[in-house]
Amino acid sequence: MSAPPGYGKTTLVSGWLAVRAARAAWLTLDEDDSDPARFVAYLSAAVRRALPEVEFADAPAGPGQLDDRAGLVPLLNALTSASQPLVVVLDDYHLLKGHRVHGLVTFLVERLPGHIRLVILAREDPPLPLARLRARGQLTEIRADDLRFDAVDAGRFFSETLELALPAAVIEQLTDRTEGWPAGLQLAGLSLRSGSDPAAFVASFGATDRFVLDYLSDEVLAKLQDETRQFLTWTAILERLSAPLCDALTGRSDSAVMLAALERSNLFLVALDERREWYRYHALFADILRTGLGPAERSELQRRAAAWFAEHEFLPEAIRCSLAADQTDQAADLMEAAADGTLARGEVGMLLHWCDLVPSDVLERHPTLRLIRAWALFFSGALADADAACAGIDPGLLGPTGAGRLYGLQAWLGNRLDRPETERLARRAVDLVPVSDGVFRSLALMTLGETIFANDAAGALEAFEAAEAAHPAIGSALWCGLTYDRAQVEVILGRRSAAEERCRRAFDEPRAAPSFASGAIGFVHEGLGMALFEAGEFALAHEQLVLARQECGRAGLRRVEFGTPDSLEVLALHAAGQRAQAWKRLQAYRQEATRLGADAILAGIPFLEAELARRDGDLERVARLLPELVVAGHVRAHGSDIGPQTQAAVHIALGRPDVALSILEPLAAWQRASGRQGRLVATQVLACSALDALARTTEAERAMEEAIACAAPDQLRRPFLEERRVAESWLPRLRDASPDFIDDVLARLGRPGRGPSRGPRAHHLPAADGVPLEPLSARELDVLRLVVAGLSNDEIARELYIGVGTTKWHVHNLLEKVGARDRVNLANRARELDLLR
Repeated sequence: MSAPPGYGKTTLVSGWLAVRAARAAWLTLDEDDSDPARFVAYLSAAVRRALPEVEFADAPAGPGQLDDRAGLVPLLNALTSASQPLVVVLDDYHLLKGHRVHGLVTFLVERLPGHIRLVILAREDPPLPLARLRARGQLTEIRADDLRFDAVDAGRFFSETLELALPAAVIEQLTDRTEGWPAGLQLAGLSLRSGSDPAAFVASFGATDRFVLDYLSDEVLAKLQDETRQFLTWTAILERLSAPLCDALTGRSDSAVMLAALERSNLFLVALDERREWYRYHALFADILRTGLGPAERSELQRRAAAWFAEHEFLPEAIRCSLAADQTDQAADLMEAAADGTLARGEVGMLLHWCDLVPSDVLERHPTLRLIRAWALFFSGALADADAACAGIDPGLLGPTGAGRLYGLQAWLGNRLDRPETERLARRAVDLVPVSDGVFRSLALMTLGETIFANDAAGALEAFEAAEAAHPAIGSALWCGLTYDRAQVEVILGRRSAAEERCRRAFDEPRAAPSFASGAIGFVHEGLGMALFEAGEFALAHEQLVLARQECGRAGLRRVEFGTPDSLEVLALHAAGQRAQAWKRLQAYRQEATRLGADAILAGIPFLEAELARRDGDLERVARLLPELVVAGHVRAHGSDIGPQTQAAVHIALGRPDVALSILEPLAAWQRASGRQGRLVATQVLACSALDALARTTEAERAMEEAIACAAPDQLRRPFLEERRVAESWLPRLRDASPDFIDDVLARLGRPGRGPSRGPRAHHLPAADGVPLEPLSARELDVLRLVVAGLSNDEIARELYIGVGTTKWHVHNLLEKVGARDRVNLANRARELDLLR
């Protein structure tokens, strides 16, 4: 229902509902409801009142909740489960501003169940897909022309509603002069009630809506008692009013009686709730009333209202009134007090709006408010603005918790911009933000984990686990981001299966948190895509990564800022056989990173290009790209392992295996020392290729054995499938190391069936209880000798230049093959079976 003010939209719908005796959830809107979180909260509350018998799931809110539509999911679920028809009314819809809230309403309209009707009352057409709804026959439109009174309607209105007996000619003239505008007719009727001569009145009646409104309002107000007029004028500064608030504003004690009398007199007072506790004035009527106030009087009334709202903890209203009273320092203090609650409700837009209303000099005097603004910018996705807002904030003026929040934000931003002080800031944030400050402590721990994971993956995992414990808000964007971070680290540590299981389990969480199922869920798709990619399930990985990009896009997240998922999407496309699409996706990735000025991401693009060219056999292009492959500048687009691995692979392809080894050997030593078993696999597969090219066969075998030992327990197939030549050459020879795993990889390479044994190098065990035991590999014999010698896993790893995890895997295999219970029993069995000859 779209029409200018005063056309009776609210009255018509109210009467229609009364006649139908229909259940209705009525929400009268104002500008503050443009904040998506606030809109969803108020609409849900209205529906709860209308459907008390229906159970509602709570929608998580807060700064970690990035997708606006998520909060509507429990509301839609409740509406779907309702057995009774319901009319949902959104009144004064024109006051909503911004595409986000209109997007929410569009989402709601397109998903409403059939027994629910939505009625929108507005002064102008809302920015909704009206044409599409009209074409589908899903839209009923009522406009100004439908609401205009003709002479018959006006006659009934005057006689039945206003109890005025007017000549037909006067009614026709008034209808003509007002063009059927109901508010104008009502104002005219109120004036005529006082005994004015109808003919004379009509003769002096104005022609334009504004003139009519001014003239008739003066006529109405002039005939009111002074006491009533003063009450109306003083209370008109309020967006909403209640009897206690009006008492505080006017100094009266009988405001409840006054409000009831005004409502009975049809003096443009609209009840906002069924209990008649809160009201508002018709907007145009309130505008006219406010013109009777001088600046000083208006400011004093706003000051009184601010004090009342603050005392009763209506902080948003207190802030608005303080600003209107030009008490900006008090408003800033109130904003600081309201900030955590506002953030907890996810009303970031409201915080930014408040801060924009505070003069710059006041903002300078309130460092906590400056920090609040910086965090609000961060949560809204304006990262560059958030970074600029942090500049110049003195942590010494914030107190320990505030300083910790500042350091946490600076660390998060610095991590994306590769600033050297990031880890120090993150640790300071963790030290200062208390356990009671769950959201910000979780963010600080998450940032610390992301900062250190390149060099300390195990420590990063501990930080992520602590972050989840600090703020376990299942379904929030923060929780989804932590799921991705943990999956990424688990893959690096060689726990790919655990990462995949974690992400798949996360998709069941919507049952506990209905709002989870959109937006930030893209992070979980990314984690699953990464785990599937390392398993060599390239087509499935690509499917998950595309879903991740789509979901993150709906939530307004620029995934290119994270780098890794986009890189994997390119590589997964190519590995799945879609080479042209991989190059096309790489170009789009480059363009987006260039547009955003993401230098760290752009530094990684040549590595991706070189990798695709190498796999395509385009060695000329590979050689041309080689000078750009500077690992020191390739910070985060692939992670600290994959850059050097790509560089080494390029050197192998160009016939420089010795150069490749000079890169791979220190990389492997670092990966073993830091427990990066998941990344060690690819390093050793490439090392095998380089050593094989140099005819260093024994060393090549050991490198491939270590790669198999790290890869087999967690099905890390990707490096073998990508390096097809060396895998096809070496895996059949080493099949005894892990027959099932190697047979699976070979089958995926198109080489099904059992591969040949290595021959004499395998040490075949004698039969035990008549059953032949599995043979031991050369590496297993090396490990066995050192176990018998009494060395620990750490000592064996150092002796053989392998990782501790690899050592544990070999010991585990030895226990199974020999049938031993523990290391002591293994040594005894080795002597019994004469395995050390």
